[in-house]
Amino acid sequence: MVMNIGTHYLEDSIASLRAYKKQADKAIAQLKDDEFFITLDEEGNSVAVIMKHMAGNMFSRWTDFLTTDGEKPNRNRDMEFVTESDATKDQVVDYWERGWECVFNALEPLVDAPEQAPAALERIRLDTYAGMAVATLVGLAIMVTTAATLHAKGMTDIQTSAQAAEALRPVAGSFAFGLFALGIIGTGLLAVPVLAGSAAYAIGEARRWRVGLAREPAQAKSFYATLAFAATVGVIFNFAGVDPMRALYWSAVVNGIVAVPVLALMMLMASRKSIMGEFTIGTPLRIVGWAAVAIMGLSVIAMLAFAVL
Repeated sequence: MVMNIGTHYLEDSIASLRAYKKQADKAIAQLKDDEFFITLDEEGNSVAVIMKHMAGNMFSRWTDFLTTDGEKPNRNRDMEFVTESDATKDQVVDYWERGWECVFNALEPLVDAPEQAPAALERIRLDTYAGMAVATLVGLAIMVTTAATLHAKGMTDIQTSAQAAEALRPVAGSFAFGLFALGIIGTGLLAVPVLAGSAAYAIGEARRWRVGLAREPAQAKSFYATLAFAATVGVIFNFAGVDPMRALYWSAVVNGIVAVPVLALMMLMASRKSIMGEFTIGTPLRIVGWAAVAIMGLSVIAMLAFAVL
């Protein structure tokens, strides 16, 4: 299907605006706080004033632009050319960012590209199937390998990853020891940024912060601070004397329990036409999904029952 000319124009316009903004952001980031408010002469304007004026235009022209026209009555244009004595660079940059968000929030919903849906859905379907298949194979490989090596030799009390690596040396040789060590290090290098990033996104979106790794750190300070804090906490755990094996075990238990209501909520949302529209899941997926919820729920109940008894 040929792309609609209006859709193509909108996508190209949005991409161009983002490119211009990125260039401006890079220039702004190079300015010190005092340089930000400097005017070259009495008739000139500082970078701060120009940014305030542009943001004012964006707010005024793009807020409810489909239903209202021209200048908004609440705009105080004159104040955009006034620099308050206590104004800071961060405050102006925040106003600038919110102005651009107003523009993009107005334009992006207008992009209508239904011809892209089949390819996107096929990609999502393939990614889901492949991801679940690999995850299942990895889990099975871990269980089989552990049973054939450690458990077969009576090694059932592994407290640390170092002990697991050492236990593998006499059973499977030095190569297995090195491979296990590389796997643990590689997994850690992957897990820390991923988990820290997911925590930063979750907290940031809940708090309605500006989030995203596409933003410069100066544009999303709270998001990047949360990411750095979460990563630091993950590193500190290595030196806090926490039993990693027990931590992995209990994190898996908690995840298993929490997964039940989360999956149930996802099924309810995916089944509602008022939420998903034409992408509401069909009967086969509903049956499989609710069966998974039931099996996981029964597993949690059985686990808790055995723990109590």
